[in-house]
Amino acid sequence: MDHLLEYLEGDRLRTVWQCLDDLQKAAVAEVVHSSETTFPAERFHAKYGRLPDIGSVSRWPRHQHPTALRFFLYASEQGGGVMPGDLEERLEAFAPPPVADKRGRRERTGGSSGPGASPPPRPP
Repeated sequence: MDHLLEYLEGDRLRTVWQCLDDLQKAAVAEVVHSSETTFPAERFHAKYGRLPDIGSVSRWPRHQHPTALRFFLYASEQGGGVMPGDLEERLEAFAPPPVADKRGRRERTGGSSGPGASPPPRPP
């Protein structure tokens, strides 16, 4: 862990950030500019259409190695990830806010809305 901390000191953090692809940068931005430190995988997938390439998170990877995104999101074998608070604070200095959600989702308040629900009655 000390080696990781040394690697991300000073301007090295920005250098690693610049190596990320656009979707990976969006994943970091979603965490940095939220009130949570956990990567919202389901919400991210719904918003962007796919998940960023995180690579293998297994202790014994067979086909994939971790990507540079693992410097920002530390995870278990289940995927997703958590960003340490001190790292989040440093990234706020240069990670732009995420793009606005353009899906036009409406907030569900219960009732009969959602998949499989009957359409509202037509006016007479």
